[in-house]
Amino acid sequence: MMKRLPDFFIIGASRSGTNSLRETLNQAKLIAPAKKKEIHFFDVDYNYQKGLRYYKKFFASEKEKISFDTTPGYLYSFAASIRIKRDLPESSHKFIVLLRNPVDRAWSNYWHWRDKIPKSDLFNPDSELLKRGRYTEYLKHWVSLYERTKFFIIKAETFFKMPEDVVNFILNHFLNIPEKIEKILYYDPKKKNPIKKESYPKPDREIVDFLTKFYRRPNAELYNRFGIDWE
Repeated sequence: MMKRLPDFFIIGASRSGTNSLRETLNQAKLIAPAKKKEIHFFDVDYNYQKGLRYYKKFFASEKEKISFDTTPGYLYSFAASIRIKRDLPESSHKFIVLLRNPVDRAWSNYWHWRDKIPKSDLFNPDSELLKRGRYTEYLKHWVSLYERTKFFIIKAETFFKMPEDVVNFILNHFLNIPEKIEKILYYDPKKKNPIKKESYPKPDREIVDFLTKFYRRPNAELYNRFGIDWE
């Protein structure tokens, strides 16, 4: 088996179905799964300082197969975008981005890490929790470094609603892999098994109203620049 670099990336957004997309794409016969769920090489200095030789250890495949890095944190890391551009060949510059309604994303993020994130962060415009839903700020930086055609950007809700269509479009048209996948795998972090969707209670109306108002302008910017909206 030869060590190699990834052929494409799933860079975000966090809490937007990236794990399920990864698990499903890994079913393709022409894809060799990475050895770690989220590698965090380009966005974590400690890992990056270990060098590309360390990074390559996560990708072992035969020549005719391709591999990929799924690290949702990359979307939010300017350092990651620059390092990938500088360190990897252009053949690796393909990026899949799932964008979830930021109101739902914020609540999902909070609930997933509720033992570490104070609930007050849901009402704090300066919190990292809410900043991560201001997608345009991050996407504008990424597309300033790479051609727009290097990105496949889609609403997470479209993936949730029509997962087979989205996955097979990615395979056939974005990655040029002539395969068809019919079984969608949902990643369950509690069981550490791609079995079913993670479930959690709905947010209070107060939270929904605040977040809806908070994201109104960022969502309008996202629509104007990238044609993504949740209306």
